[in-house]
Amino acid sequence: MRVCAFIILAICFAAVPARAAPLPRYGVFLYSNECREQESDDAAGNFLKLTRTPKGDKVEYGWPEGPMEVVDATDDHISSRKISFNVPPGTIYNHEGAHFEGTISATELRLSGEGVPDLLRRQPLNYKPKVCAPLP
Repeated sequence: MRVCAFIILAICFAAVPARAAPLPRYGVFLYSNECREQESDDAAGNFLKLTRTPKGDKVEYGWPEGPMEVVDATDDHISSRKISFNVPPGTIYNHEGAHFEGTISATELRLSGEGVPDLLRRQPLNYKPKVCAPLP
C-alpha cells in the first residue's frame, strides 16, 4: 500500500511544471538569440537588455535592420514574471510603433506579438554572437 501511495504521489509531483526562477529586483540582464550570418557577418536575431536599479527599469531592444538597430523602449512595465514595453514609432515595422509583452524570468524571456521571436535565452553580459545555423 505504501509503495502505491508513493508512486501516485511521485506521479502527481512530476506532472506539476517547474517554475522558472523569478527575475531579481536589481541588476543588468541580457536576453538574446542574436547570431552572425556566415557569408556576410551581418547580425541576425534579437536582443533585449534590461537594467533594473532602485531608480527604475530601462529596456533596450535590438533587432537587425541592415546593421543592428537598438532603441530605448518606452512605457516599460516589469513585474516578477511579466514584461511589456513599446518601441517608439519611426524605428520598426514600417516605421509604426510596436507593443511587446510576455513573460520573463532569471533564465529566459518569452515575447508574444507579430514578427517577434518567441524565446530569448539569458546570456552573459559579455555575450559574443556565434555564427548562425545554416538554413535547410
